[in-house]
Amino acid sequence: MALKIRLSRGGTKKRPFYKIVVAEALSPRDGKFVERLGSYNPMVPKDHAERFVLDVERVKYWISKGAQPTLRVAKMLSSDGLVKAPVIRDQPIKSAPGKKRLEREAEAAEKLASAAEAPAEEAPAAEAPAAEAPAEEAPAAEAPAAEAPAEEAPAAEAPAAEELQRKRLQQQKLQQQRLQRKRLQQQKLQRKRLQQQKLQRKRLQQQRLQRKRLQQQKRLQRQEAPAEEAPAAEEDKNNRYTLSNSNLIEIGCFVGVHGIKGEVKVKSYAEKPENIFTYEEIFIDNDINPIKLKLVRKVKQNLICKIENVKTRNDAENFRNSKLFIKRESLPKLSDDEFYHRDLVSFKVYNTKRESFGLIVSLNDFGGGLLLEVNKDNKMFYLPASKRFLNEIKYKEKEVILNLDLSFLNG
Repeated sequence: MALKIRLSRGGTKKRPFYKIVVAEALSPRDGKFVERLGSYNPMVPKDHAERFVLDVERVKYWISKGAQPTLRVAKMLSSDGLVKAPVIRDQPIKSAPGKKRLEREAEAAEKLASAAEAPAEEAPAAEAPAAEAPAEEAPAAEAPAAEAPAEEAPAAEAPAAEELQRKRLQQQKLQQQRLQRKRLQQQKLQRKRLQQQKLQRKRLQQQRLQRKRLQQQKRLQRQEAPAEEAPAAEEDKNNRYTLSNSNLIEIGCFVGVHGIKGEVKVKSYAEKPENIFTYEEIFIDNDINPIKLKLVRKVKQNLICKIENVKTRNDAENFRNSKLFIKRESLPKLSDDEFYHRDLVSFKVYNTKRESFGLIVSLNDFGGGLLLEVNKDNKMFYLPASKRFLNEIKYKEKEVILNLDLSFLNG
């Protein structure tokens, strides 16, 4: 276990107070520690007695056990001679100029030096005519030579400044070009998305129009058909899937919409919610054409599904609160002692003595077993329908026989 002698911060905001502690190397700065060795208070003057308090004997003990002081603590301990002073390397100063700037400044200094040497070489050539001329003209000849370097120095600095400006302008142009490219790409993507959404809406509208036209055509054909073909028309009505048709069984419903990609929430009435996808044909309300559902994921008790050709939230809103149905023939076959609740609705209930209990309205299971909700003389009551009480189911006569007496209702 590696140990460190470190500082543990305390105090308040902008008023720190540090404890000198021995702690594990992997423990957090202000976490648990093994032992406290002293304190450090930077808020008091340097010559104050409480600025740096230390238990020297315990520090020597822990150093002998292998505890290593941190850099900051080593500086403090080195003042008392407990450890060697750490080697502190030169730290870079943030305000110091960089390499490129130093190179530019060196080039500018060289140019200034060369410009200052040029007039000094021309000075002997200018002094020869000055000796022949009268003494009064000497000051006039020396004045231009003295002023020449001062005039040439700015000319040497001008190219370096121009180059910097050019580079800055080039960088600004490049940045502007990049921003323009990004904007153009975003605009293209938005246009593509809008076009795709428009195409999807047109397809959905065309599908709806086709459904309406087919329905209207079938209605006209039925109205124009002669009286002899009435039985055939009745068969078409029976084959047509509507809510009033007993051939359909409700298997679930659309609870709401999820997200912006056209996903919907489905509540399944199947024993296992995922079993709803085992049926090939699923119908919505009075719509004749089946839909195709695809499971995306399961969220709590609901299923997040995707409907074919529905890709936006607005299109999915049209299916809110709609019911899902399947054909009675698509349900799996049952054994002799099993039955579907829907099949017993509207059946008459009798006992073995042929005494009537009424008509079945619905079947429920509240945890204690299956119950038949029966209506007799506009009065509703429940009858047990477990294996103990259920005697026989007669599908042809639409009757259910129970092992009960009429006295059960009075009791």
